[in-house]
Amino acid sequence: MSLRVITGGACDRFARFSLDYAAAQGESVLHIAHKRTALPQTEALFIGAFEKLSFEYPTITLNPMRVDTFSSSFPRRHKEFRLVATTNLFGDILSDQASGLAGGVGLAPSVNAGGNHAMAQAVHGTAPDIAGRGLANPAALIPVDRTVTELAVSADACAGMPLDCAAPPARRRGSHRRRHPHRRSRRERQHIRFCQGGDRGNAQRRYWRRTNGPSRRRVTR
Repeated sequence: MSLRVITGGACDRFARFSLDYAAAQGESVLHIAHKRTALPQTEALFIGAFEKLSFEYPTITLNPMRVDTFSSSFPRRHKEFRLVATTNLFGDILSDQASGLAGGVGLAPSVNAGGNHAMAQAVHGTAPDIAGRGLANPAALIPVDRTVTELAVSADACAGMPLDCAAPPARRRGSHRRRHPHRRSRRERQHIRFCQGGDRGNAQRRYWRRTNGPSRRRVTR
């Protein structure tokens, strides 16, 4: 059995990143390759993340397309698809298709970007099997350097940035606290420690108390 995990938090982060990047690059259309007809729940969650944020980017038009329709149209009208957002599996296939149209994977750059960090490399990786044989094609490293420079400049400017360089808001004592989407809650951390065997007894008691024990609140006047 194969499991496909797509969460709302990750979709929201990716949608924000994609729209910020489109705005920073001056793109007016963001294509979304999906397969909602076959995967209605996870693909609807993915597309919905973009639709929720679309009103914040009035200059960017969203164009959802089924991945089979996209893969058929892409070789014939590749100049129309300047920026495409999709899930991991479809992106892996479509990026190889794009690099094949350009001349091969030896010409394609890639970026793995998160909220605060990014890593750029040739899409084929390090190719250790041909190291020292004079066969490696360094052409992909040229657009990689350009992409890294663009990301760094955009992050420094903090305007239409593809990376999140905004400082988190200060928390005040006693105010409503909203958990960061990347951070595990205390209950989750304790449960993980218990499952991994660390501090088993204390973690088990605390986890049981928080999930099943009576709620204790101290009232001050």
